[in-house]
Amino acid sequence: METEDDLGIRVWVGNLGKYVEGELKGGWASLPMPQRELNRFLRDTVGLWPEAAEARATGRVYEEYAIHDYEYDGLLEALDYRPDEYENLDDLNLLARAAQVFERESPGMIERVRMAADTLVQSTPLSLANLIAQCDDIDWCEYDPPAGIDPANIDDLDELYA
Repeated sequence: METEDDLGIRVWVGNLGKYVEGELKGGWASLPMPQRELNRFLRDTVGLWPEAAEARATGRVYEEYAIHDYEYDGLLEALDYRPDEYENLDDLNLLARAAQVFERESPGMIERVRMAADTLVQSTPLSLANLIAQCDDIDWCEYDPPAGIDPANIDDLDELYA
């Protein structure tokens, strides 16, 4: 069973306009976070949508971000999902929030969701969040190996049935 701490997403978000200009401006975001905090992070840390006075003084308004890095652990690893550079941060935030909420209600749902996600042609954060919300409807049977099979003797069985 995953814990809430295991179901987070960490991404490094950078200001795309500043990046093109040769400046690296951004920071790590730990999702999920409340929408107000996410907006504050994008404004203050990433430098998007500056105050009107600052925009008039510089003549620049930055509106685009990119995900330049992410930690492939927690929820991303559990779902085997790798966010794209231009992934929607609100969608990733929703995915992380859904995982935390539904794991409390339905422990072990990540395995069911990952199995169902493997059958999708294209996984997106929203499609994964949708699967999480419907995890109780995913048919799932745990596989119990036959008696006598364990990790210690699995290589012997491979040779026997080869």
